[in-house]
Amino acid sequence: MNAKTQKESRNNRIKRGSLSVIYTVVFVVLVIALNLVISSVAGSINLNIDLTAEEFISIGEVSRNVLGGLEESGDLEATIYLLADRDAYDTYSGSTGDGLNGLNPVALVRDLCEEYAYEYSGIKVEYKNLTRDPEWATRYNEITNTTLNSSNIIVEGKYHARVLTLNAFMMVDSETGSYVGFNGELRLTTALLQSCVSEPQVVTFTKGHGEPAQLSEGKAATSLANVLMNAGFEVLEADLATDEIDPRTKIMIVNDPVRDFTAEEVEKLMDYTDGFNNLIVMVDDQTPELPNLSDYLLEEWGLGYKAYHQISHTTANFGNDPLNLSAQCYTDFDNPENSAAYQLTKSLISGGIRVVMPNSVELYSAAAGTKDDFSVETVLTSDSGATSTYAQGGEPQTGKYPLMLLSTFGDYVNLEDENSTNQVMKYQYVMLVGSTDFAGLGSIDSAAFGNGTLMLSAARTMGVERYSLDIDYKSINDVALAIETNVATRLGIIICAVLPTLILIAGLVVFVRRRHL
Repeated sequence: MNAKTQKESRNNRIKRGSLSVIYTVVFVVLVIALNLVISSVAGSINLNIDLTAEEFISIGEVSRNVLGGLEESGDLEATIYLLADRDAYDTYSGSTGDGLNGLNPVALVRDLCEEYAYEYSGIKVEYKNLTRDPEWATRYNEITNTTLNSSNIIVEGKYHARVLTLNAFMMVDSETGSYVGFNGELRLTTALLQSCVSEPQVVTFTKGHGEPAQLSEGKAATSLANVLMNAGFEVLEADLATDEIDPRTKIMIVNDPVRDFTAEEVEKLMDYTDGFNNLIVMVDDQTPELPNLSDYLLEEWGLGYKAYHQISHTTANFGNDPLNLSAQCYTDFDNPENSAAYQLTKSLISGGIRVVMPNSVELYSAAAGTKDDFSVETVLTSDSGATSTYAQGGEPQTGKYPLMLLSTFGDYVNLEDENSTNQVMKYQYVMLVGSTDFAGLGSIDSAAFGNGTLMLSAARTMGVERYSLDIDYKSINDVALAIETNVATRLGIIICAVLPTLILIAGLVVFVRRRHL
């Protein structure tokens, strides 16, 4: 082979090797560019794929019907705030036997929130780091009356805001303590519905039966009215003997009546509550027998009080006054998350906060009632060893007595109109409070007690949180496919880094070998 031929052959090998390097570099650059493009559009295009048979982060038909109705009416405007950086939800320290079968529950919650945002243009997801910006969440503290942290999620709708906890998204076996299901779709859709439905926040007090006046020249005349007004409620008064109940009223309060309601007035109360409205009745150890009002409460709602039966406690009290009871929140619930009473008191329970109940009367509940599906729960009780003394004689009785009772009734209603097939479970509440001073000066407005927190929690629940959807939880006992976060991370590294590196090495090897051919 002459020198010219050798030179041409060498030049051809160099060209072929150079082309190999160029092709390799171009391929690696394209892979990296594709990765960057995918990362940049991940916030606007749904890249989550639910590979589980249970479809944990999928949105079902019931949710689509409800949210679709809100979207059509223009009310579906919501931001879901997750109170940690996005990557923080990839870390979950589970334990053997927790029932999760390798699932990361907090990542499921995050991915489900993002799924809602991908599906509906009116829903956004934002991440807030409370470590870097601790003051951001203070405006929501009034809703929960507790300090928010990374375990909370805020759903800020067009009209209201709801605060959830990550634990509320999971179903737990009460006996074993292990997780049995993911309840995320129900929790999130319900919160969106509650926050995006416009309902007036109107509270009407009855008058004409010796109740204290709540208003004076349009301003609050009592601590209770003042607390409600400061929380954004419109406060009205109505004499049921002469006035019609304002149709915007969602909560009616009968506070410290000394004269009975007439049959006609009770009929108005019945018509009012039949419209899925709510009622709070406050009595104490000086409230006389009120036959018409008492019969209505007992027969319709299973709630009663024993007139002039005074509750006292020698030790569980405030100020060393046996009548100034230190009430405790009832906690013996089979399923706390499904208990209306627990929802009223959970912030007090978690904070170990007591409620003051001065001059309380003995309450009781009865199974009989005209409503088929109402349930009565205890909200507050005295401590064990309390004494019930009848003012007109008889032996004092010792025990643990209910001081606040809540009766709940639920039924399916059409969400939009009477012709709609989009039905949801709607609830109404009647609460009997065994102390009028529970809402008095020095009680409801004192930071030393949980009275104000409890009252506002009840008012908000009755005013807004009254819907429940027929959405089943998704079992996690037999997960068809679950890729743990660390496995997914390793796969990402292999695809985005290791494979391009191997290709680059292979290209260099080809280049070197061809140069020496």
